[in-house]
Amino acid sequence: MSLDVSPSRKRGPFLFIGVIALVSLGLAYGLFWMVSSGWFSFGTTNHGKFVEPRTLASSFNLVDAQGRDFDTGGDWSLWFVTQGECASSCRERLDELRKLHVLLNREASRVQRYLVAPQLHSLTTELGEPNAQLKRLEGVRVAQLTTGVYIVDR
Repeated sequence: MSLDVSPSRKRGPFLFIGVIALVSLGLAYGLFWMVSSGWFSFGTTNHGKFVEPRTLASSFNLVDAQGRDFDTGGDWSLWFVTQGECASSCRERLDELRKLHVLLNREASRVQRYLVAPQLHSLTTELGEPNAQLKRLEGVRVAQLTTGVYIVDR
């Protein structure tokens, strides 16, 4: 006794899988086209802006508290620039910057945090234990930057 399976029965599962594959590819292409043409957005927004004109970090002639020149060493830097005394809003921003650094998890070693000011001796307030790893830089050209957080790559 032999079981004869008709050719249409053999092709049924393959045809079904092929149709599913084509439909999913068509939907993926359609979604890609809608996103790339601007018809659809996932709601991602960026709140930052580039420093214009493009400026190298070395052009600020920054030095640390010991008088050594600033060098990123190839790492990324998070700068919090302040133009004077570090009041409560400044401390809140520094705390947010510390939390952001913690969120980087295993990549945190690739990013250094800095407090940047025109003159470090003008910052007479102690920033507390949570900001103990915060490095401090000063430079006269820092006055050209507005107070805020900057992401610096070299």
